[in-house]
Amino acid sequence: VGVLLYGVDDEADADSETLIGQYAHELAFSCRTLDARARALTDPLTLFRERTEAKLRELVHEANNPLSIVQNYLHILELTVSDRAQAVDQVRAMGAELRRVSDLIARMRRATEEGVPAEDAEAIRKRHELFDLSALLARLTEVHRGLAGERGAELLLIVPPGPLMVQSDADQVAQIVTNVLKNALESGRGHQVRVEGIGAAFRDGREGVYVVVSDTGPGIPREVIARLGQPQPSTKGGDHMGVGLQVVQRLVAALGGSIDVRPGTEQGTSFGIFLPLTAELA
Repeated sequence: VGVLLYGVDDEADADSETLIGQYAHELAFSCRTLDARARALTDPLTLFRERTEAKLRELVHEANNPLSIVQNYLHILELTVSDRAQAVDQVRAMGAELRRVSDLIARMRRATEEGVPAEDAEAIRKRHELFDLSALLARLTEVHRGLAGERGAELLLIVPPGPLMVQSDADQVAQIVTNVLKNALESGRGHQVRVEGIGAAFRDGREGVYVVVSDTGPGIPREVIARLGQPQPSTKGGDHMGVGLQVVQRLVAALGGSIDVRPGTEQGTSFGIFLPLTAELA
């Protein structure tokens, strides 16, 4: 935005074609200058975004190859241990987790492809299936027994004797529990971690279930709990990105649930995740 001043000696010249032409020339020059400045600012960002998306598409594509190989080996392993029920269950649990990873990669691929629309309501609805939450918790607990052994942690599963049926996105529920459970196991050494499934729960007039993951580790600092929904640096170092709890809160909210984080009676932390019996669809 600016002002163009033009001085003339004769009042009659103010309406001349020459003046109008010069005004148009100056206006066009200013527009070209502004456009060039805008391009100089946006082109590097556009180029960076395109390169980043191309690299992400390449990584997503390549990630499927080792996953397919591992899936094949798991199938062979399942045939090898077919006479050992517990081993078969463990192999199938690992296979289910790998399929969940494949689904996440497929969603990443869709997100990087131009012109590919996001999932419609029907696709989201198909993922909201009726499943046994107790069985899902048992599978995830079994998958994490190796990590529990590495940390010297005692991992306990407490669920009702019968099925705990919920209609929701089983993959997202698994992702929620995995993030919280992994965080609890990595919070210390030689501690206890409990995974509980509780039915017949009510919150805000809605019936649902509770998943409670509690540990006797050192606990989570209050300032971290206060910023639960915000990205923040991880205190665990290594390859931890500090986004696990943020992902948990986002996924729980997307399923129409809620989450409570409480310090333990003496030490540790307790995560209580409420999920409605039927997840809300946006």
